Order: sequence, then C-alpha cells, then structure tokens
Amino acid sequence: MSAQRKLRARRKEELLHAKNQLGELRDALTAAYFGFEQSADPDTVDACIFEINALRARYNSAIRQIKSIGL
Repeated sequence: MSAQRKLRARRKEELLHAKNQLGELRDALTAAYFGFEQSADPDTVDACIFEINALRARYNSAIRQIKSIGL
C-alpha cells in the first residue's frame, strides 16, 4: 500500500472517530438540556449549566477537529 493510500485511510478513520464522538456529545447535550429544563433545585440547575458549557466546548472542539481532518 502506498504512503498516500495509508494517509487517506488514516484520515478516514480519524474522521469516522470524530463524527462518532460528535454524535455522542450531541446526545449528552440533549440529556443535559433536558435535566436543566426539568430541574427546580438551584444547585442542580447550576450543575446542569456547567455541564452544558463543558459539553458545548467539547462539541466545538470536535467540530474543529473534523474540519481540520477534511478529505
């Protein structure tokens, strides 16, 4: 296998992994927003806000990673 082919195969694998991670993060964000909307306890609301912010940062990072991999 040529070096060019190996590089393309590796990039496809990285892209697939990053897309899977993006889907998992999207699901976690949905759950965190649901928890936020259902909570009445101020401490739980604060925890949900911190979790949402952390997940959004990870989500944005995953998007940047996907863009940098490109094909």
